[in-house]
Amino acid sequence: SKSLECDDTEETGPMENFVSIFSARTAVGHDKEGNVVFLQVDGKSNIDGVNLYDMEVLLREFGVVNAINLDGGGSSTLVINGTTANYPYDECPNESFSCDRKVSTVLCVHEPYCDPIDCNHHGTCAMGKCACEENWLPPRCDKLFCGETNCSNNGICLSEGCHCHPGYIGKECNETCPEGWFGSMCKSRCKCTNSVGCDPVSGTCVCQKGFTGEMCQQTCPPGFFGINCQFKCQCNNTCCDPTSGSCSVPYNSSIYGYSKCIAQLLVDDQHLIKDNPSERWRLYTTMIILGVITASCIASCLLISCLTCSCYCQNEQLLCFKKTKHSSSKHKLTLPSGYLSDSLSDSETIPMKNYRES
Repeated sequence: SKSLECDDTEETGPMENFVSIFSARTAVGHDKEGNVVFLQVDGKSNIDGVNLYDMEVLLREFGVVNAINLDGGGSSTLVINGTTANYPYDECPNESFSCDRKVSTVLCVHEPYCDPIDCNHHGTCAMGKCACEENWLPPRCDKLFCGETNCSNNGICLSEGCHCHPGYIGKECNETCPEGWFGSMCKSRCKCTNSVGCDPVSGTCVCQKGFTGEMCQQTCPPGFFGINCQFKCQCNNTCCDPTSGSCSVPYNSSIYGYSKCIAQLLVDDQHLIKDNPSERWRLYTTMIILGVITASCIASCLLISCLTCSCYCQNEQLLCFKKTKHSSSKHKLTLPSGYLSDSLSDSETIPMKNYRES
């Protein structure tokens, strides 16, 4: 290499001096496997450091088979991740410390870039390859993957895994809700009675035979039986076992339902009205109030009559006397037998039949 150098381009002195002087040195090369090797030695020209012959020995010790000597001396600087890693010897302006020399060119080495560089924000770039987060597919970390079954078509694949539809649970959404539970993540409890469970998605109660209603709390109405009471009884009196539809009801708990059916048919046939104590009490109260009001009206009328007229019976005739404010005299009013006047005019009378009996 020395013989290939051009003395007329060397600005630091003769070529022999450049090769033999002790100073800071920097070189880059590769080994037999192709691994890149950087070698940087600190020093100060004519004081300490290494010459190129020593640098060759060091490179061979590191297994380097081909190398290039870079600028040395005060320009020999190694920066790793933005931080100076060696001890350059150029003095800082107006300082007693050493500083990096300002240079025009550098050799920059970094890990291979990933494509894309940010791995779509779902992974970490390492030596040119994206290390994707869980459930994100390489090489770009841009596609979700939740197993070969893809959530068993019972859920949605998200970055945190399968988000199951209501009624399903499990890592791959391949399990239905356990008995008695329903809804999203099977967190809701069924509210059913007389049922065989509820729908795992909506929570709708699945009633036992002979029961109906939103929560299966009602027995079948008279004349019906079976699942959801959808079948009509085929008996002469239309009553049957609400569970099986049998017309011959055994002596067991079903006898109550059978008796209830017969009673209901009687009520419907006779147009009977269910006794309601609260309704009866309301009727009695109304009657009492009306009675009090009627009695008050009658008493008021009698009081007014007494204040304006005085009447009495004589020889099957009603005699009335009018009271006036301006005179203390009394006027005798004689009405025909069997008539009662509501005024002083004989023409305005009403029948008074059976007066004595009344």
